Amino acid sequence: MSIRSGLVTFLKVAVGNSRVYSLRMPQSPSYPLIVYTIISTEDQITYEGPLSLKETAVQLDFWSKKIEEVDALEQVVKEALVGYKGPMGDIAYTAGWKRESVVDMYESDTGLYRIAVDYRGKYSEV
Repeated sequence: MSIRSGLVTFLKVAVGNSRVYSLRMPQSPSYPLIVYTIISTEDQITYEGPLSLKETAVQLDFWSKKIEEVDALEQVVKEALVGYKGPMGDIAYTAGWKRESVVDMYESDTGLYRIAVDYRGKYSEV
């Protein structure tokens, strides 16, 4: 299992639905939904060399036609993810997840509300 599949499984369980997508929405989606993008995965290095600890940055975009649905979905994920330490598939998050930035948006061409949130977590491969 990869960072991607472990994160998707975790998010689907946390929100109680399967509307979690990589990079983009499907053609005719049901709302609310989450689109995730893995922004970076970095090795952690000290003066003595590389550590087994790595860090990943993920952007989660929450979408819906109603701002209340977007906000509620984002809050559920925030409660489940911030500070979470433990397994996500074969990845063990050892230093917990932190929430770094939040941006609210309205897409006038689609009529959709969006909250974009950046998260960062430190892990070691099990």
